[in-house]
Amino acid sequence: MARRSACTGLAMLLLGAAAARAEGVQQGCLSDGSFSTRLCVRIYYDDLAVKDAHYVRLTRVQATAVRTSAQVVLTDLRVGAVVLGRCLVGCQALDSGKLLVNLPFPTSRTWYAGVPPWSQRWILVGGASHQCGTAAVFWRRGGRNFRYTMDVCFGMPPDALSLSGRARGLR
Repeated sequence: MARRSACTGLAMLLLGAAAARAEGVQQGCLSDGSFSTRLCVRIYYDDLAVKDAHYVRLTRVQATAVRTSAQVVLTDLRVGAVVLGRCLVGCQALDSGKLLVNLPFPTSRTWYAGVPPWSQRWILVGGASHQCGTAAVFWRRGGRNFRYTMDVCFGMPPDALSLSGRARGLR
């Protein structure tokens, strides 16, 4: 493993890479609109500038679901990560999605985390390239089941944090 790190460091030096910045954090929270739940996603990352290009390494994804109504039962929380993009060193391109956490009956206000399998890869930011932390919470209220999902992304236009949420009633 030390040899791989030394090779990667040498390759980055030869490419003219600036030093990687310390770990950064982006977070987004959205409510589902029915005053039932609030879902938060947090992504941890390192970023790197190489000549005129910007690369991000997604190191961890966390999510929490907050029950905002006493009538709600949280039934499932899923935390995942998605990547599409060109690697700096070690791979041509990645196009992958991975479920990191699948937890039945999560505790409200508790953060659950997972590490993407590509967490050691620097992925180009820009164009169609992106990396996202994603989460879905499932809950039951008044005999009906619901789902709410959201993403926090790097690399989606305009090459910055992207935050979206979607709610859906299930039958």
